[in-house]
Amino acid sequence: MSPTEAARFSDAWNVLQGHFVDHPTGTVAQADRLIRELMLKRGYPVADFERRAADISVDHPAVVENYRAAHA
Repeated sequence: MSPTEAARFSDAWNVLQGHFVDHPTGTVAQADRLIRELMLKRGYPVADFERRAADISVDHPAVVENYRAAHA
């Protein structure tokens, strides 16, 4: 990732942190989108939640329920 892109993500995250206290629900949704965008940019698969949950359950069966709960 270029320094310009990294700065854009960092700046966007800082703005979201500033909005969280007054608008937690909307800010969490925006943060989720920003994190997904960052993960996609870094090459992590983010499109298919159920596939990722199934993959995690193979090596970490105790963790997958927490993963599902966090996703919900």
